[in-house]
Amino acid sequence: MEYFGNFQKMLVVPISSTKAIAIESHRAGGANYKLSKESEGALVYLVNSADTRHDGGINVVRPESRILPVNSGPFVLSDAPLKLNESLTLEGYKISVVEAGAFGDVVKVEKV
Repeated sequence: MEYFGNFQKMLVVPISSTKAIAIESHRAGGANYKLSKESEGALVYLVNSADTRHDGGINVVRPESRILPVNSGPFVLSDAPLKLNESLTLEGYKISVVEAGAFGDVVKVEKV
């Protein structure tokens, strides 16, 4: 999402008429040029347009290996992005990072 251009920036997996899984490949660059290595990777979150609360509707999902304690790094959830060979399961879909590099992340999504 940090770069302007005609290339893939986000993957969206529709779950229902109001819910979707969104996956972004985050790298240090553009507006996020200060992003730490810990914060680079495939950021997964659940979007629910039916949740119209001021602070609702978007929930970042962390891999189970990092569920507790919540990271006290440079910002909350800074350790949430998936790294190479990591995966998580959300809403019946397994999301895995199968390739990663300076170019971004290659993500595999499969129904489980």
